[in-house]
Amino acid sequence: MDKEKNNIDDVQGFSSLLSFLEYGAYTEKGRKISDFGVPQNIIDHIEGRKTIIELDGYEKIIYEEIKK
Repeated sequence: MDKEKNNIDDVQGFSSLLSFLEYGAYTEKGRKISDFGVPQNIIDHIEGRKTIIELDGYEKIIYEEIKK
């Protein structure tokens, strides 16, 4: 394996991983709603990782508010 001295900011995918670890979201919308304290289940649903059926009553209310 060839080792190169690359700047960590130039490595593709690394910022996406860090963003996911920080926010639990890959998309810009997911990161924004994460900043507002939206539950992770809703973020997962908005990003297509869960279906609405998996949300509890409280999460469905929040989801409907975000959708507006």
